[in-house]
Amino acid sequence: MERSGADPAQFETVVPADGQLVIGITSLGDFGFTGAGFFTGTYSVKVDNFLPAGSISGRVVDAATQLPLAGVFVNLTHCTDATCVSASNVYSVYTDPLGQFTIAQGFTGAPLDPGWYTVSANPFFQRYLSAALPPFTVGSGENKVLPNLQLPPAPVIGSISGRIVDSVTHAPLSGLADPHAHVSLFGCASYGCVSLDGFADGTGRFRFDHDSSGLPILAVSGLSMMVVGDQYQQIMQQIPALTPGENLDLGDIPLISNPVRFTLLQGCTSVPASGGTCQYSIQVTNGSASSVEGTLWGTVNTFGLGSFVNQSTFEIGDQELSLAAATRTTRSSKSATFRLTIPPSVPPGAFICPTFWFGVDPVNPKLHTQGMMAFAGCVQKLTTGLVPATAAQTDALRKALREHEAKENAAAQAK
Repeated sequence: MERSGADPAQFETVVPADGQLVIGITSLGDFGFTGAGFFTGTYSVKVDNFLPAGSISGRVVDAATQLPLAGVFVNLTHCTDATCVSASNVYSVYTDPLGQFTIAQGFTGAPLDPGWYTVSANPFFQRYLSAALPPFTVGSGENKVLPNLQLPPAPVIGSISGRIVDSVTHAPLSGLADPHAHVSLFGCASYGCVSLDGFADGTGRFRFDHDSSGLPILAVSGLSMMVVGDQYQQIMQQIPALTPGENLDLGDIPLISNPVRFTLLQGCTSVPASGGTCQYSIQVTNGSASSVEGTLWGTVNTFGLGSFVNQSTFEIGDQELSLAAATRTTRSSKSATFRLTIPPSVPPGAFICPTFWFGVDPVNPKLHTQGMMAFAGCVQKLTTGLVPATAAQTDALRKALREHEAKENAAAQAK
């Protein structure tokens, strides 16, 4: 379309099936086509017969096995010339269950122009690398069938291993018993993510050589590792980039102990329904390289009391305790006993959960805690007496307590 004295304006359109095409032309501002535009002049219309390309189709396969890959994102790009330096996206599709794709139009629904194109494939976390075909031409009316687009499998490593130890004694930390040393590895690349976790064995050692699906571990750069142990300080560290097939031994990974650690030696298991004394025996261990002297005490959280508030928190016995410094080979430990009287009025269904603390401040040690063991040996009152709570019940009680404390904090801040 060309207006006298102006550069031509070009556009493409599709003639309807009935062969009739109506084009309205007017000057700017005449949106109702009433002749009330701001400009005058003459116009001419030139119609060129345009035969578009037919379609572009192909198949995406595994470069190693030649098996088809379904669900791969395929993008078609139109290039201005064979170099494809200047290009624009035309259309995108996902491969079907047979790895096949066909593109016959652009994003606007217009047919494909003849000319230069290229096709790229992105597997999006399917353990394959992206790939693209070199530029190719498509002629008018041509249905272009491309050679297989082959995606190389993502690189994988052999294994990651190490041993978790105490930072002072260098003793191995078991994953099968206290302190239940645990390792997590995670990280992502364009071709997939790594998410591994597991407990060390009884000697503190761990080894990952496959993921949760049984597949080899992807060689992800920027892999992060988190190591935790009960009453040890959590550590996070980056894993160096691994080459394909590499077996990485991280050696000893030291965890820093809490200054004071606890071990439950005896819980409450023998109180009848008629009430009695519940006795807890704990071991207190110095986890630092310095001697400590302070106060040991316990608090008890109760739930399901049937009272107006239905729960309570109270303190039980203070005890003075001193522990020698830990050495390369030994840690100083002492045991302590706490007794709690359970009256018969505690209703069936109630839970009783002690938490043990150690503080060192000479004025008020309870404001300078150096260690704690939360919800140690929770018990539930049944009609026959007290029985140990299950791990799931204990976790639910911890969650309920956190939610209750959060509500109280929110209410206090709102005042």
